Amino acid sequence: MSPTASPPAPPSEAVLDIRAEEFLAWLAVERGRSPRTVEAYRRDLLRYAGHVAARKRNLDDVGTGDVVAFVRALQHDGLAPASVTRMLVSVRGLHRFLAAEGHRDDDPTVDVEIPSLPRGLPKALSVAQVASLMDAVVGDDPPARRDRAVLELLYGTGCRI
Repeated sequence: MSPTASPPAPPSEAVLDIRAEEFLAWLAVERGRSPRTVEAYRRDLLRYAGHVAARKRNLDDVGTGDVVAFVRALQHDGLAPASVTRMLVSVRGLHRFLAAEGHRDDDPTVDVEIPSLPRGLPKALSVAQVASLMDAVVGDDPPARRDRAVLELLYGTGCRI
């Protein structure tokens, strides 16, 4: 999502369960999360609450299939893989909290795989940056020749480090 884009609004009928509010308070107080992070979790959980309500479920009876359906709905809505992953992490955190606090006996997210994020290619160095690196090796003694050879090997092979 670009810095100027606003996050999608959760369904207007979505309301957070009191236990979800407890989870958000726990994030802020016990985990020391920033207000912006807690607000991002709130948005994610509101969207999840809307999904759960639309399926005529609640936090007590939601199952793995409901969580998987939520992930698929996010993907179907065209959300970026990073956004889907972030929302699933929020939902997973909520359900782990509910299980740890004794509100649930199980965690329906435990078998839900987090979607893998595509890895982009690293940015190549510019000619000026390579020249600057090579110029940093001064001298013609054996250690300088070794350093220059290592730099040329790394650059010439496109090695990622």
